[in-house]
Amino acid sequence: MIFAPLPFGQSNPPVLPASAVSNRPVPGFRLGCAMLGLLLLSGLSSGCSSSVESRLAQARELQAEGKMDESIPILIELIESGERDGEILYRYGRALSLTGREERSIWALDAAREDPEWFVRASQQLAIDAHRGGNYEFALEVFDRMHAEAPEEGKDDLMALLLEARILIDSRDKYEKALVLLDDIIERFPEEETAIRMKAVALLGLKRPDEAYELLRASGVDPKSEAESETAEAGAEAEAGAGAEGEGEAGEVAAADEAPEGGKDSDLYLEFEDDAREAYWCTVRASFKREAGEIDEATKIADECLEKYPNSIELISESVKLYTGLGRLDRVEEILRKAYEKSPDDVSIRTALIQFLAQSDRPAEVEKILRSAIDEAVAAGRGKTLETASLWVDLAGHLMGWDRVGEALVAFDAANEIIGDAASPDLLLREAEALIRAKEFDEALKMAEKTPVEIHRLMLKGRIAFERGEYQKAFDELGEAGLLWPDNAPIRYYRARAAEGLGEFDAAIEEYRHAIRSDSTMVAARERLARLHLAEGNVREAAAILTFQSPRKPSTPSTAMRILMVEVETRRGTEPDLEIPPDSEHSIERVRRETIQALARGIASRTNTKVAARALSEFEKGAAAPIRGAFLRTRVPLLVEQGEIDVAVSEARAGAKARPDDVDTRVALARALIAKGEALGEAEKLIAGILEELPGEAEAMVLLGDLEAKRGAQEKANAAYERALRVAPERWDAMAPRVASLVAAGKPDEAILRLESFVDRDAPYDGRGALELARLLPAEEKTRARRIRLARQAHRFGAGEEALALLGELDPAAAEALSALHPAHSPAPPHAAPAGASGDAA
Repeated sequence: MIFAPLPFGQSNPPVLPASAVSNRPVPGFRLGCAMLGLLLLSGLSSGCSSSVESRLAQARELQAEGKMDESIPILIELIESGERDGEILYRYGRALSLTGREERSIWALDAAREDPEWFVRASQQLAIDAHRGGNYEFALEVFDRMHAEAPEEGKDDLMALLLEARILIDSRDKYEKALVLLDDIIERFPEEETAIRMKAVALLGLKRPDEAYELLRASGVDPKSEAESETAEAGAEAEAGAGAEGEGEAGEVAAADEAPEGGKDSDLYLEFEDDAREAYWCTVRASFKREAGEIDEATKIADECLEKYPNSIELISESVKLYTGLGRLDRVEEILRKAYEKSPDDVSIRTALIQFLAQSDRPAEVEKILRSAIDEAVAAGRGKTLETASLWVDLAGHLMGWDRVGEALVAFDAANEIIGDAASPDLLLREAEALIRAKEFDEALKMAEKTPVEIHRLMLKGRIAFERGEYQKAFDELGEAGLLWPDNAPIRYYRARAAEGLGEFDAAIEEYRHAIRSDSTMVAARERLARLHLAEGNVREAAAILTFQSPRKPSTPSTAMRILMVEVETRRGTEPDLEIPPDSEHSIERVRRETIQALARGIASRTNTKVAARALSEFEKGAAAPIRGAFLRTRVPLLVEQGEIDVAVSEARAGAKARPDDVDTRVALARALIAKGEALGEAEKLIAGILEELPGEAEAMVLLGDLEAKRGAQEKANAAYERALRVAPERWDAMAPRVASLVAAGKPDEAILRLESFVDRDAPYDGRGALELARLLPAEEKTRARRIRLARQAHRFGAGEEALALLGELDPAAAEALSALHPAHSPAPPHAAPAGASGDAA
């Protein structure tokens, strides 16, 4: 969809780190926690204008309405005034727990337990928090104390009993105790199906899958209904008899709920229902055997059942999970293809096969299946049905993912021809995104006017204005959209991008922060804001953004964020985590290269480029052979910058001798030779070979431009720089010589236009571009305000004393104030990834 700049990652329920409730507070520590809490509160206003009871009543009312955050200041006020009533402490601790601050709630809840009236409720909340934080031992200690001090209180509290059983199961070594408790619960609450499912999980934990299977089947419990949620909370992967196995790689279909033609009273339906039920119990047996570690038995059951029921969705899902775990992707594909062959019109099966092929990077086969399904629908006279329109939309989505935007628009047109004016707002958004990416902005605007949803219309108009470079208009349109939908993270993200285009970086920071608060999994906003803070030298803020975890919506850091964190940790003088996995955007080679560049930038920023080059040399000596080239590629520009060109050539030649086919090493040698100004023919051959192997290698294109410039072939140099900028428009090492060439050719206006795009959008965090643009603008009164803004921007993002000197010429008072507040810092090392190089997330 248009307003999902990057994949949003996971959306798991909030899980606290174990450290949040790491140990049961012993008496001395408990007192310390309570005192610490009160001391922290002592700096807050304490005026109690109302009686304790009336203020407590207000807090009760707010909490009854679910306004936990609003109740906290009142409760703080009461505690600070010396009130130690159990209810006040309990309500304060619980409010903190329910607003994602469990680690701060411990002392209050523990203190509330001293009040007999609130002992049980405070204990239960402590147990819940400990369970969420994975501290099962403390949670069980809480229950032990409850059993000892209030044995009658919890006997009939079903929810508390189930929570205790769940914690016993989650501890992974107390299954026997869990069984005893669950048997007691089942005896007293025989209708409670959750307890039966949990008992099945405990039996699985004890490696007794056959008993678990028989328990569920004999009890008449249908594990499909609630098993996933119950066992997910229980933390066991058994999924209560594979009830949730119908959800997964093969999609979700409850086959038994769909009666075939003939109606539910027909013999055909009864036979169908029986087959579906037997296929389902096959799935349960296979799942239980898998969870018990009896893999051979599980595969035997799955294979036998698949022979009878090859198109059972639940069985397919379990089998896919089973064989994926074994690394048998060939078998997974075989299962999906047989199911598709059996039921080619089953949407879930077709979708599962398409997803598998897409994940296997086989776009041609995905396209073939979708186009075949469309052709078959047309041939069968179903070409104008909504089902066929859905196929066209699916095809359009995949074509967009493969960057075949023109063909995607054709597919959208085919869908619209069927749907007509009944097109959903979501479909209009998706088609508008395709039009925007195709730069057909007028058509996209027509789509925006067509949508019946006002917020969508404003979002689209703002996005289109942004893409056109109309940043003030985009900022205003998206601001209006934000008034209607304040917590829409993508609106805030694009408004921040528009603010950058206006040079309003403080406003951009606020918008990015709002986007992150609204959706912490939106990696585009986090990556860009972290780059902004790093470029301005604010390492602490960058670290906070990269490590932030929302208590309500934890997220997994992207590969790009992990690489940024390497630079952050190095600049802070702490050891970075270099175990960074590749992803769809970052191959293993790219991860290595960018991680080493981040390491170099961090060391150079903390010390200087000489120290960075020396450190990289040491790292290179101890690195595995495939990684040494990446170290050399990053080190050579540092050596060139220091004037140690002969050393750079010598080191690069030694590397090339040891690794003649390594791309990074060849890039390093080409750079060293060009810097030396000798063997340019050899450098040209190296670059030609690299570009033949990797046509999109932007650094090689820049080196080709440098080589041609060295030869005096300026037109060829310009062509190479332009080629590099088409691939990587944020590269200053391509933009700077291109601008210089335009100025030398008497085309300053064109140079200014190129720089404006670079500064406003492509690399706003690279101060060198802002400084050059400020210098190129005519020295007239009407441009003075803009030149001052650009000088400030240049200084903020690393252009150092030169930017401050220019600002001093334009506005001496501003320069003096800025110098006192923000000492200038040096730009990033040459040829390291530019600070603003985050690309367009759209």
